[in-house]
Amino acid sequence: MKLSLFMMFVILWQVSANSYSQETKLKLDISNASVKEVFKAIKSQSRFTFIFNEEDIAQVKAVSLSVNGETVESVLSACLQGTGLSWQVIDDVVIIKPSKSISQQTDLVITGQVLDEKGQPVPGVNVIVVEYNNGTISDVEGNYELKVPDANATLSFSFIGFEKQLIKIDGRSEINVQMKTEVSKIDDVIVTGYYNQTKESFTGAATTISAEDLQAVSNTNVLAALQVYDPSFKIMENNEFGSDPNKLPEIEIRGKGSIPGLSENELRSNPNQPTIIMDGFEVSLEKLYDLDINRIASVTILKDASATAIYGSRAANGIIVVETKAPEKGKLRVNYTFDGTVSAPDLSDYNLLNAEDKLEAERLAGLYETRKSLIDIHGYNDQLYLDNLYNYNLKAVKSGVNTDWIAQPVENSFSHKHSLFIEGGDNVIKYALEANYNDESGVMKESGRKRYSIGSILSYRYKDILFRNHLNVTHVNAPETPYGSFSEYARMNPYNRMKDDNGRYIQQYYNSPTGVRQFNPLYDVENLSNFSKSKYTNFTNNFSIDWSIIEGLRLKGNVSMQLQNKNNQKFRSPESREFVNLSSNEFNLRGSYYVGDSEMFMIDGNVVLSYFKQLNKHFVNAVIGSNLKESKYSSEDYTAQGFPNDRLHYVGFGTQFEKGSTPNGSEETTRLIGAFSNLNYNYDNRFLMDASLRIDGSSKFGSKQRTAPFWSAGLGWNIHNEPFLKDSNFLNEARIRANIGETGGTNFYAYQALTTYEYFTDKHYRYQTGTYVKALGNDELKWQTTIKQNIGLDLALFNNRLMLKGNYYYDTTKDLVSQVTIAPSTGFDSYTENMGDVLNKGFEINLSTTVYKNNSKRIFVNLFGNVRHNTNQILKISDSLKAYNESVMAKQNEEAAKGGSTDYTNSANLISGSPVLQFEEGESMSAIYAVRSLGIDPVTGKEVYLDRFGNSTMIWDARDQVIIGDSQPEFEGYFGTNTNIGDFSINLTFNYRLGGQVYNNTVINKVENANLSYNVDSRVLEQRWTQEGDIKPYRSIRDKSLVRASSRFVEDENSLAMTSARVSYDLKREWIQKIGLRQTKLSVYMGDIFRVSTVERERGTSYPFARSVSFSLQTKF
Repeated sequence: MKLSLFMMFVILWQVSANSYSQETKLKLDISNASVKEVFKAIKSQSRFTFIFNEEDIAQVKAVSLSVNGETVESVLSACLQGTGLSWQVIDDVVIIKPSKSISQQTDLVITGQVLDEKGQPVPGVNVIVVEYNNGTISDVEGNYELKVPDANATLSFSFIGFEKQLIKIDGRSEINVQMKTEVSKIDDVIVTGYYNQTKESFTGAATTISAEDLQAVSNTNVLAALQVYDPSFKIMENNEFGSDPNKLPEIEIRGKGSIPGLSENELRSNPNQPTIIMDGFEVSLEKLYDLDINRIASVTILKDASATAIYGSRAANGIIVVETKAPEKGKLRVNYTFDGTVSAPDLSDYNLLNAEDKLEAERLAGLYETRKSLIDIHGYNDQLYLDNLYNYNLKAVKSGVNTDWIAQPVENSFSHKHSLFIEGGDNVIKYALEANYNDESGVMKESGRKRYSIGSILSYRYKDILFRNHLNVTHVNAPETPYGSFSEYARMNPYNRMKDDNGRYIQQYYNSPTGVRQFNPLYDVENLSNFSKSKYTNFTNNFSIDWSIIEGLRLKGNVSMQLQNKNNQKFRSPESREFVNLSSNEFNLRGSYYVGDSEMFMIDGNVVLSYFKQLNKHFVNAVIGSNLKESKYSSEDYTAQGFPNDRLHYVGFGTQFEKGSTPNGSEETTRLIGAFSNLNYNYDNRFLMDASLRIDGSSKFGSKQRTAPFWSAGLGWNIHNEPFLKDSNFLNEARIRANIGETGGTNFYAYQALTTYEYFTDKHYRYQTGTYVKALGNDELKWQTTIKQNIGLDLALFNNRLMLKGNYYYDTTKDLVSQVTIAPSTGFDSYTENMGDVLNKGFEINLSTTVYKNNSKRIFVNLFGNVRHNTNQILKISDSLKAYNESVMAKQNEEAAKGGSTDYTNSANLISGSPVLQFEEGESMSAIYAVRSLGIDPVTGKEVYLDRFGNSTMIWDARDQVIIGDSQPEFEGYFGTNTNIGDFSINLTFNYRLGGQVYNNTVINKVENANLSYNVDSRVLEQRWTQEGDIKPYRSIRDKSLVRASSRFVEDENSLAMTSARVSYDLKREWIQKIGLRQTKLSVYMGDIFRVSTVERERGTSYPFARSVSFSLQTKF
């Protein structure tokens, strides 16, 4: 059976090769030319490569011929007739050889197999007898057979991506060869999304990560893997949602260049998010987040002006270019990968009070003593009631009740992923089918994300034109946990039991000394039908035409269409705790059902014409192109109320829309058109020059500012190619790069420049509906632009065993665009304007060294590390931002004057003790503002502040706030090791963070402002002032006044984490080929193994972080 399939493959392959040679028609008019010149003329009109011996063709007389529409066979027959030479076509290679070189009966037959460094077969290797130029290629199993007229001849083995091997036959009849990977790797080519450029001629800052490198870090999360290899790429830690699989991460490259979060629209369109390009087209972060990592061929991160300016208005935040795997020619091959992951919740950062200590904290706080506040509010008019309540809770403690509430909503989860890729084809047609199923389970019970994906890839080559189509359909189901927020369980009092004596879950507790009723979140989970879920379906079709017009001239056209539908639903039973206190007359308010639907449609097209020409030592690469993009987004949502009971949870059972609301909807249409050009000049591979120009037009900006130009210019010097260094034994690469340019940002609300209105749908006058101005337009709204400057160094020493890549950047963002909410007295809610300028400057360094290498034993040990430092500075702010700062301080003082108490969670005066975002010229957007604290007065237990005049005071004033720290660390990055020992490989990665500060909200919310109606941090007992003379960091436990933003809670954060570990093993081929497999690889991963930090705070407050162990099986057959 195998033999039959192989013979069929060979026949199809030969038919394909013959088909190409028959389809290629030549037009030649040659007079008195050498045969070598004829070969060159044929090569210029086709893909054929000629292999010949100079001595064989030296005696051939000059030829003259004039043909039009002839095949290569006809031309070769005419040229070589009567010369004693023959020819043979192998794929698109033409071998010229003596006519009798392979026909003699004394020929020696050589057989063998070609393997790579891991022992896997390499198909398609050219095996040539150097002295005679006859040859063959290896088959799909790497085997070859060749007749050789001379037992002392030399065989040449060559294939793209491997070093050429020359082996003397020495009379042997079997020669097996192990190919060695070329020193040049995938990052020798920079993929920009529009065109590719060699690193030797590139003046920009870019990092390319191969599929193998990505999977050395993670088998599931491509974003987490990226930040290991490039320190400029950063995933912002989400301390609230931890490892929630349904929360998209926030990412940035080289800091924040836009003002964050001043409007609801900007929260939906993160203005600091990089642009993501996949196979030449822009996609959403969600699309990349849900992409199967096994489908990725490489990811390139473009950072500076030379690298990104070709994208113009989309380039300010950097570009992430993703290339997916294309089908390779050959017989039908099946690639299957299974990944299984066990995740465990990480609760190590929670240090809550146990039942005994919680009761003691309540006693020390005086909650079981008669106080006027309790009498006034709750009517507790005697000490006896409080004594009985204390004894009731003490009895529970003594009986052994110590409920571990935070262990209830979490579990060890198991996730599994299946990836299938089927490929095959020949030189004319290549095809692939892809399918993926990823069932990711979260550590909060019943939460998860299920991804389904199926697609096809088809490419067809007709002469010099390549057609390619990639169709993909992805469906995602994302159920949220019905257990609610993890913070609810961290607040539950440990002296309360979960169930009553009958084994039923208790619904609510009345035993708090503050009178606050606590509801058991497990009651709703076990007895009610609450749910929250979302789903979406994405349809994507990419089509491209790539035409090699003549040698060096290429025209490529691409068009992409995306359609995505999303649905969100959330049901709260009428028996849920938030509706318990409603009266019988408020039936129509019981229960709620939210439904939200959205639809996105995008069409994106571009045309690129590129030309490459080499003239002696001059290399020119020119590109011109244009693109057009249109995006449409619409959404509608509503909330129904008034459900009869828990079982009737269809939205139609609601009796009305939510009180005070009506169905809501929105629509956005944005258009972008651009024209661009790029010129790259390279002299002698030494001196480099890059220049780009782009003009964009966007519907997002004012009518007077519709278009804007963007540009870049760069220079480079390949020092290692200087004549005096070419023979250097230690310097392999030394390149200096510098560039400057202007890029833009368009991650903003579609109608930000337009005046928008909202209808009074509930009021009418003479059958007409009125409107009011919701947001005032600004036809002068300018483009937000960034001047990027970068200087870089690439260095490789000692046969590439020590490699360094460094960049210093200076990025100035001008005319910041933001929408701010303003006073209703103006007649409208918001206004969008250009608000100022921001600077991001810093450096990033990547260092890699091979400390040990033994090619014969396939052993190497590599160490790597990187570091990033970024400084953010506000250069200029508008009057609107100055007014915003003043209003924030006024609001803080207004709330502080109201006082407030931590006794009752329902207190209307409860305000946050966290700092608020402020903007000041010369300072950072990540600066932490608070009032300076002199500590806790040992006599009174009260906090002493330092006001803006340098005087001590016990009165907190928002106007006394100064910068206490910055959440941006001084240095951060990754380091690790990659080790290979034969068929084993070991990869370890670590993350570090040095020099930044953090505002410790755990101390604020669960120590200082601790509400003892609920459970709190253990530091409430250990580190609070209790009596005169105490030197403690926190106030008296009896002090119920609310604390505000204070320097006491700003802490230096230095951390170290082991983020990933992988051990993999390639099974030996002789073992697996017996069961029909070509390659099998086993891997074990561990994620988020440990983390140590100088800051003690709760992490994952709404959804815990997790640690994981994964098993991966990759096989090909």
